[in-house]
Amino acid sequence: MKYIFFFTLSPVQSFIAQARKTQDLYAGSRILSELAKVAALAAVKDERIKLVFPQNTEGGNSFSNRFIGITEIDDETKLQTIGQDVEDTVIAKFKEFATNALDKVKISTFDDFDEQINKHLDINWLFQPIDTEGGYQEAYKAGGALLASLKNTRFITNSINPEAGRKCSLDGERNALFRGQNTTNNQLKNQAKEIDGNEIGIWLKPNEGLSAVSLLKRTYREENKKEFSSTVEVALSHQIKQLKKDKDTENFYQCYEQLFSEDYRKACSNLVLKEYWHKLIAEDPNPNDDWAKEFDHEFLFEENLTEQKITNSIQLSIARAIQKRLKSALTDKYYAIIAFDGDKMGQLLSGETRKDKTSNSAEFQGKVSTLLMKFSKWIYDTLDKKQIDVVYTGGDDFLGFVNLHNLFEVVKTLRLEFDKQVNQALKDDLEDDKPFTFSMGIAIAHYKTPLSIVLQTARDMEKLAKKKENGGDRDAFAIATLKHSGENHQAYFKWYLENEQLPKWNALQKLVDYFKNDCSETFLRSLDRELYYLQNGKGYIQNIEKPVKYIDKKTNKEAEKQMFMIETELFRLVTKSLEDNKKYKAKEVTDTVCKFFSHDETHGTQVENGLEAVKISLFIKRQTRKEKSQNDGN
Repeated sequence: MKYIFFFTLSPVQSFIAQARKTQDLYAGSRILSELAKVAALAAVKDERIKLVFPQNTEGGNSFSNRFIGITEIDDETKLQTIGQDVEDTVIAKFKEFATNALDKVKISTFDDFDEQINKHLDINWLFQPIDTEGGYQEAYKAGGALLASLKNTRFITNSINPEAGRKCSLDGERNALFRGQNTTNNQLKNQAKEIDGNEIGIWLKPNEGLSAVSLLKRTYREENKKEFSSTVEVALSHQIKQLKKDKDTENFYQCYEQLFSEDYRKACSNLVLKEYWHKLIAEDPNPNDDWAKEFDHEFLFEENLTEQKITNSIQLSIARAIQKRLKSALTDKYYAIIAFDGDKMGQLLSGETRKDKTSNSAEFQGKVSTLLMKFSKWIYDTLDKKQIDVVYTGGDDFLGFVNLHNLFEVVKTLRLEFDKQVNQALKDDLEDDKPFTFSMGIAIAHYKTPLSIVLQTARDMEKLAKKKENGGDRDAFAIATLKHSGENHQAYFKWYLENEQLPKWNALQKLVDYFKNDCSETFLRSLDRELYYLQNGKGYIQNIEKPVKYIDKKTNKEAEKQMFMIETELFRLVTKSLEDNKKYKAKEVTDTVCKFFSHDETHGTQVENGLEAVKISLFIKRQTRKEKSQNDGN
């Protein structure tokens, strides 16, 4: 008898999301990926198990936290040994990470540390027999259901030392066991061990405390790789590239980076800043004293050049002088997080969406796995570090950071390539009305907005895109803006992918261009004000009387009175907002905006979602225009 081996590693989302820096986020993803990979390698050792999903341990840089395989070993004792061996391998690898972290901070292990490490991982696995009657497909469904129930079972154990005290700054649930040298909080000083973050090269803010698990993330580094881009670095990446195209500004930028290093004198001499050069010669500051030796992209903004962040007065004076020369070229403060997830993955792998539900399900799962791993590798090879900073991608799921200037092109590329590389390759296997799609959540935020909030918003948008109540069954995107002023906007639309076109997404991009080059925003304020009191609590303009139809003379098609009313008024307002030499574009702009409104006879005309989309377009325009005020927080 054959068996299917199911393996899953938890926690995933919470472990990755518990982060204050993008590097924490990335480190959490990489640690989980490496743990899952060693589990898969242990499973296939000596050909005990053959992987089905994913097909192998190679491919992209990310490895899924769950996998399935098949074995022909028909001995329960041996199967138990294999499963336990896989689990023990993962635990040993995790403890290796823990040992390495302690070695870096030069501290010996202790009871509280060991307890937090030992309690962290939740590993579940099982073997499901493949009956000759139901075959692989039924065994897969039964095993999946059992695994889900197993994951929902939680065992409560008493702690050696109850978790009472100052909590970790990253996860907020475990006691803080480590702190930096500059800690002033007495509670944290009494309960946590001191470590020198500067000496070991890890980032620790004043009064920040780390649990054992968070220390693993903070000390994690990949060989020959720099730290993951910070939010401010992502926000500025486009302008920095533009700045480096000019030799003069590039020289200033390079010297500014060099100012925060051991070669600070060279930076000053290159810039020929004589007044500061003489001060350096006269006072000869010791770079090992209070001279900041690590460049932070936040120093490119004037508000961050403070005595608290740069304690050496000479260095601060030089930094302010150089920043003034770069100030006008570096103004972008917003970035985007993109998260997407494959739609109805469970139904796809179980064969419910296939044309031939009797054919080999394991072979089909292998085909899906191969396509997703190729797509994942394509993302790393084509987009990672060029247009987007990838946290992880398994093919059917993705998380990454993108600069606002690249947002439209990156999203379009991801959606079209997924359809081309995965869905179209599976087209002959799937029912015609059940393609393989994905839903995406996008959050746009200021670089100072707490990362946990931005990440949660992106996840919320992903869930919103998958909700059936929104007029569709997944295959959609939802986008939100988190303004630094506190005002937020969000909108939801189906992709409606056809002939390599994304009509709603393209309309957003077109509207941004119209705002940049053709029309003012006055028409939006007027339309928003006029439609505000006509809406009900759900953003619809309801039909008070029986809907009146009319024949549109231009299209000769029947149309609805409410939409005609909105379109007519919108055309008038847009025309007023255009300059005389561009009024011919009024119809183009009106048609673009109207793509965001929808109507049905039951509820009426939905305008709130459309107005939110227009406001998001206007916001993106403001944040990507060539020249902005340094204090533009809206």
